[in-house]
Amino acid sequence: MTNTFLRIEEPARAAAPKGFALFALGFRPFYLLASIFAASSIGLWALQFTGVLQAAYLRGPLWHAHEMIFGFALAVIVGFLLTAGRNWSNRPTPTGWKLAALAGLWVAGRVPCSRPRGWAAALVNAAFPLAAAVALAIPFWPRRTAATTSSPACWCCCRSRRWPCTCSSSAR
Repeated sequence: MTNTFLRIEEPARAAAPKGFALFALGFRPFYLLASIFAASSIGLWALQFTGVLQAAYLRGPLWHAHEMIFGFALAVIVGFLLTAGRNWSNRPTPTGWKLAALAGLWVAGRVPCSRPRGWAAALVNAAFPLAAAVALAIPFWPRRTAATTSSPACWCCCRSRRWPCTCSSSAR
């Protein structure tokens, strides 16, 4: 009887990541920015409400609702999708300067919302979701599956068993 030993070798050391770690994965800058924004917007709203700060183009509850959707929630959703999209598609999502530019666009959308000029806020706030959609479409497009091309609204409607599902890409 011969003894056979399992040969175990040490794994090769991975190279140190390039660039600033904050911009290595999509959730990092957006979760950080969303949490900073959530904490600071309470104080900013109180200062606006008391008249210390200049009134924004949206007042009171409208400003709060707008910033909860386009500020906080959209940052968290985009951060999640940029990170999960890498796993879903097995393709890289934006990192480095591209991710920093996308995060900068989100930050740029927060500044005009505190000023009386509504058109500037509208332009930047419309640009961020479009830029995020393009950033997500690039890794998803080559791997068109039902999970990456069906819209959430269609998915919810089809799963309610009231309508036949004609919008998924399962027929490919």
